[in-house]
Amino acid sequence: LRVFWAATAVLWPAFGGLAVVSGPALRTLYGEQWIAGAPVLRLLCIAAIGGSLILMTWEVFLAAGETRRLVRLQAAQSSFGLAVFALGCLGGIIGAGAARILEATFNVVLYRRHLARLTETTLADVLPAMRQGFTLMALAITPAALVMAWHGWSPEAPLVHVLPAVAVGMAAWAGGLRLLDHPL
Repeated sequence: LRVFWAATAVLWPAFGGLAVVSGPALRTLYGEQWIAGAPVLRLLCIAAIGGSLILMTWEVFLAAGETRRLVRLQAAQSSFGLAVFALGCLGGIIGAGAARILEATFNVVLYRRHLARLTETTLADVLPAMRQGFTLMALAITPAALVMAWHGWSPEAPLVHVLPAVAVGMAAWAGGLRLLDHPL
């Protein structure tokens, strides 16, 4: 549960923030030719947020001595992931990115019950961490989202506007950790 609390508090704001500023980030880091990749990066960030819900799955199964069950679940996960990704690719790069969200959702459904059993946790145990993770993500990304919305979500939003908004979001996130009395 401690890892889950930390993951939702750190990874959700990070992935959410990258999704919000994906256009300017790609433009700055890789150049104009990568701007078209911003929508895909957004989708991958959303998938990563979902994937963080089953963080440390391998470690939990291995520690519990359930390697055989893990291998069977991995076979199902890989088969579904490959099929949905192949179908998503028929819809182009956006379809492939959307397929990753579907795969992450499938993985959560596939593993959550087993993780709950192995860690002796319930949904009631993880919901508070998810609520705080969502709150922290909202605090972290709202300033940048407002700036990006002001600039019409353009990848050419000026960094002199985007970077201060990211800094304000990081400060709001840090303040949120204190206000929420988060374990971090």
